[in-house]
Amino acid sequence: MRLRFSTVLVSVTLALLLATVAVIGIVSYISGRDAAQDLADQVLAQTAERIEDQVQNELALAIRQATLDRALMDHGRVDPHDRDAVTAYFLDAIEAHPQLSYLSWSLDATGDHVTVERDRDGALAVVHLIRQPDNRLEMRRYTAAGGKLTEIERLPDKPQNDPRPRPYYLAAKAAHAPTWTETYAFFDKAGKLDVPGLTRATPVFTADGALLGVLSADFDLYALSEFLAGLRVGAHGMATLVELRADGTHREIAHADPRMAALLPAIAATTKPGTLVRVAFDSAGTHYLGGYRRIDGDRGLRWAVALALPEDDILGPVNATRETTIVITLVATVVAVILVVLLAMQIGGALRRLARETEAIGKFMLAAKPIDRSTVVEVRQLSTAIEDMKRGLRSFQKFVPADLVRRLVESGNEAVQGGKRETITMHFSDIADFTTISEKLPPEDLVVLLSEYLSLMSEPILASGGTIDKYIGDAVMAFWNAPRPVADHAFVACATVLANHKRLAERRAIWIAAGKPGLRCRVGIHTGDAVVGNIGSEARLDFTAIGDTVNLASRLEGLNKGYGTELLISEATLALVGDRVVVRPLDRVAVKGKAHGIAIYELLGLAGELDEAELAAADRHARAMAAYFAKRWDDALALLGDDDAGTLIADRARAWKVSPPPADWDGVHRMTTK
Repeated sequence: MRLRFSTVLVSVTLALLLATVAVIGIVSYISGRDAAQDLADQVLAQTAERIEDQVQNELALAIRQATLDRALMDHGRVDPHDRDAVTAYFLDAIEAHPQLSYLSWSLDATGDHVTVERDRDGALAVVHLIRQPDNRLEMRRYTAAGGKLTEIERLPDKPQNDPRPRPYYLAAKAAHAPTWTETYAFFDKAGKLDVPGLTRATPVFTADGALLGVLSADFDLYALSEFLAGLRVGAHGMATLVELRADGTHREIAHADPRMAALLPAIAATTKPGTLVRVAFDSAGTHYLGGYRRIDGDRGLRWAVALALPEDDILGPVNATRETTIVITLVATVVAVILVVLLAMQIGGALRRLARETEAIGKFMLAAKPIDRSTVVEVRQLSTAIEDMKRGLRSFQKFVPADLVRRLVESGNEAVQGGKRETITMHFSDIADFTTISEKLPPEDLVVLLSEYLSLMSEPILASGGTIDKYIGDAVMAFWNAPRPVADHAFVACATVLANHKRLAERRAIWIAAGKPGLRCRVGIHTGDAVVGNIGSEARLDFTAIGDTVNLASRLEGLNKGYGTELLISEATLALVGDRVVVRPLDRVAVKGKAHGIAIYELLGLAGELDEAELAAADRHARAMAAYFAKRWDDALALLGDDDAGTLIADRARAWKVSPPPADWDGVHRMTTK
């Protein structure tokens, strides 16, 4: 049975609309609930990140300050036995960092102690504990203003204030390294333990490894509590900071909220830090959606951020809109039925027109036609796509590389004349002694062999993102980084050429075994700017690169013959590749027509691929070239090998030894032929 499109569209649409009416309420509710829960998760995650950033900033400051204090004492910048010097330094440090609450230094041998503290009003105070000759531990308290200390209290005997039994001191002493304490109560102005906080304790040792004393950089949790109290978590949410103590208990240490008590037992010490763990719980008759996120520091610090939102805050609006959505859906269904009937008639006619146009494209009839101005977006898009396809096919007739054709089709533009400057890595290669080989083979066999060779060389170039510009007989002209950008294109070119070199060596053995010529190729690579684009006439374009970079790469390929090498790269390419490849310097050459020379290098392999003997030979040749350019002819002759490149440089060195070069000799060999 064959049905018209309009009949199918109306029937299917009506069935779908009726089904939609039945399930729209459920779908709307579930979707809204999931969206609201996702939003809640985002709010919780983002809030946890804000709190963690605030906490980590506070902790990082204490770590940096304690590290600096110890470094200054270790290097003698601050005398640990000079109470006044330590006090002055601490005053400067705590004034520079308002987040710090306390800085202290305690001598292990005597219990002598210096504390500089900041109260919640920002006022600074100094406390000295001084061991007296009769072993009393005297406490002196000062106010600090304008760099001047004013004594306000002196207590002759305060053994209970000895810092050495305090948790932070014992923890650092036991760890032999900087450590965090669990939260504990600091002293207030009256010497009472009522200010919660924690300490970054840093032990300081003498040159012989004995404990000299312990530094601390402290801050109380008042500022964090204030931060959490002012932090908005949804409409009625809450946040607190929890400490996972060594005894297995959980303690709210900043902005405690009794409603969070039900969440605390769910916080697991084994949870991965930085991961938000969802937890649902009930408290005081309200169901909460919450979670926690571990914040672990280095030694001794195990905290978690706990957050919660009332479920009604999340799902209340969803429930309120569910009924409204159902009513609106029913009304929309009636309207939709009427519109579908009208649209079905219009779409059916448009599709028939587009089908005829597609048939014309199949016959390569590419004349441009007006786009169908249908009110249906998809029909208009299809009509536009067909015209774009025809425009792309028209451009395809102007032969260019495949990548460029794909880009032209995607962009909707035709190929036009012109180019732009690009930084590319240029590649030229040809077969060594190809003229001799071509004279010995019948033309048919030569074509087969050449096609096999070009396919072998082309596949890795294309796979690596390179563009094959053209084949010039047995030569391959290619480049990287145009028209498609290629990251690290200089290295990609070197790696591709080395891979091709290996592939050719493997295939050469097969050719020789089959009685065919064992082809070898010479390659030149250079990186630089060139004009890349469509060159030619309006009827036929050639996507190519032109400029000095192209010419120099071609000349490098030709230089291989004189040096007995197969792979040459320029100093510009080597500068981008660095030590990721192994090379040996061959010469400084000014090709014909150029006044200035460049350094050229033989590409030997990728770093890590050569054996020790090959690396030693390359190093020996490099040292020989350094001696040659330094006019140390005898040293160069002693190091040069007997290969073609070594022999060539050795002959020059002997000639210069007999007839030295001028004083301004730059080592550049100027070519007189291409």
